[in-house]
Formats: sequence, structure tokens, C-alpha cells
Amino acid sequence: MQQAKYEHNSAIRNKEKLSKELYTDELNDALMKKDTSSFWKCWKSKFSSKKVSQVIDGDCDAVIAENFAGMFKAVCSPDSAERHSSLRSQFEHTLQLMTVAYRIIFLSTWNWLIVVLIN
Repeated sequence: MQQAKYEHNSAIRNKEKLSKELYTDELNDALMKKDTSSFWKCWKSKFSSKKVSQVIDGDCDAVIAENFAGMFKAVCSPDSAERHSSLRSQFEHTLQLMTVAYRIIFLSTWNWLIVVLIN
């Protein structure tokens, strides 16, 4: 019984080893022939795994999503309300200046275009 188990496991290891040795030739051949569909088919068969973990740290999908949302909220929250307010004011002021500058550039370009079209 143990001999059969050993032979079975040995055959599996040999098959895996052979498979790993062959994929480089298959990928290389597909690239050399510029056959993208064969290349990606081979790539997916060798490197793609359809095993998706439904449990992370002992939690299921809904709890994982809630944990992610909580962690994202904590990381993306300001550390200091004063600093946040200061940076927000600075951003809004810069945005306002950029908007004014854009309007000036747009109007001067538009006026130049009208002058060119009239002449």
C-alpha cells in the first residue's frame, strides 16, 4: 500500500516537473510565431489559478468588505482637524486662482481668434 502511495506521489512530482520544463518551450514557441492567442492560452494554463479564497483571517466576504471599509476610512481620515482645514482652504484658494487664470487665458485666446477671423 505504501509503495503504491509512493509511486503515485512520485508520478505527480514528475508530471509537475515535466510540466514546468515544457511551459517555457510552449511560451517561447508562441512568442516566436507571434501567436498571441496561443501565448495567452498557455500562460493562463500555467500561471493562472482559479482558486479564490472566500475566507480571510477567518472572516467571510461581507465582514471582509466591512473591515476593508473601516481600515480605508481610518487611513484616509485627517489626523488633525486644524491641519485638514488649513490644507482645504489652501486647495480651494489655489483652485479659485487656477479657475480665474483659465478664464483669462480662454478669453484672451477667444479674443485673439476673433481678431484673426475678422482680419
